Amino acid sequence: MNSLAQAPILIGLILLLLSLRPTLSISRLPTEQQLGWRILLGLVFAFIVGYLGYLYMLSDHRATKLEIVVALVFCGGGGFVFIITRMSEKTIHLLVDQANRHLHQAHHDPLTRLPNRIVFYKKLSQIIQDNHIFCCLILDLNDFKKINDTHGHECGDKVLISVAERIRSCLPENAVVARLGGDELGVLLLGSFTSHGQVFVEQLHQLIGQPINYEQHIIHVGVSIGIAEYPRHGSNRKHLLNHADIAMYQAKRNRKVYCLYETHFSTTSQNVSD
Repeated sequence: MNSLAQAPILIGLILLLLSLRPTLSISRLPTEQQLGWRILLGLVFAFIVGYLGYLYMLSDHRATKLEIVVALVFCGGGGFVFIITRMSEKTIHLLVDQANRHLHQAHHDPLTRLPNRIVFYKKLSQIIQDNHIFCCLILDLNDFKKINDTHGHECGDKVLISVAERIRSCLPENAVVARLGGDELGVLLLGSFTSHGQVFVEQLHQLIGQPINYEQHIIHVGVSIGIAEYPRHGSNRKHLLNHADIAMYQAKRNRKVYCLYETHFSTTSQNVSD
């Protein structure tokens, strides 16, 4: 009789032990139900202690029919916990992965896989709050429309992907690059332009200037870069972006690779607009 009672308890105990891993895995996920799963993990440990205690109690005397029925309930309870935790682990991990993918898609450009404008603006505001000296760079590819018109949009996509990879390859630590829209990209670079920015811009120009192979064509692409330095050229996000944009158009107008913002650029820009 004792073996009839001990066997289902042992089965239930093994199932409880197997449920520890999925329960622990779920309890570590940053979900709203995290506390509940941690409580369940504690209860599973309590059940294990209870099962062991019941097995010890049965070792002292001959099991009755009632105790065999209780042992079957214990077995069913262990199986129930095991099935629920295994199914929940798969479902919750799937939901978390989907949520992470959606979050990534909401903050990244699907073509270049660079962070998008939302991330760039958020990071820009954060660095301003930290009051660090940094450079805000606006990059615009030269004659990109001509590339699209001549070779097609697939070629234009290839160019954007290649440029993004080249920027990433030379991006300094703690710097941020993002696609702001179309063929316009932004870079946030810690430090002043003379100490960090100039070397990076020259290296970037060399990399982007390397030919890009597309089918039977060799594509050459240039870049115009406008730079505004915080806090010298602006104390808030709007001014920095505006001044970097003005400097970029100044570089493009004068056929320069890059241009560091100067106060008189704004006057020139206003005159041109008028």
